[in-house]
Amino acid sequence: KLSAGDLHVTWSEDHGITGTGIDMSPLFTAQAKRRAEALGVSSRVHFVHNDAAGYVAEEKCDVAACVGATWIAQTVGLLAQSLKPGGIMLIGEPYWRQRPASDEIAQACGVSSLADFLTLPGLVSAFDDLGYDVVEMVLADQEGWDRYEAEKWL
Repeated sequence: KLSAGDLHVTWSEDHGITGTGIDMSPLFTAQAKRRAEALGVSSRVHFVHNDAAGYVAEEKCDVAACVGATWIAQTVGLLAQSLKPGGIMLIGEPYWRQRPASDEIAQACGVSSLADFLTLPGLVSAFDDLGYDVVEMVLADQEGWDRYEAEKWL
């Protein structure tokens, strides 16, 4: 299991990337900073504990990512503002495995309404509707998702 900050640090160690990571979780931000220090890449990566909504990179980048906190149309538009021409977006998005029958059931799942997530086919179609190609997809299994969510409980 990796948080977005872990990915950032791993990419810096493995590929020499530089960049900024923003996360609303103080736990994930602190973990990413500690891991960057431990791996000797803290001079290349910067982490901010904040809401990334509205964030646009000062300098255009090759890869812009948003993992687990997206609203497809808004996120794609925002990430596109930070990309160099030909850049790639990495988007991690929850989806309904089975669409709940009502908003009340969706709210019991911890979201505000059914509209918070799409189904997987709807998610893929949303990228197409926005004029983007899905070039690769990796699906988390239930166990991996549960571990990711459980770590936030700390």
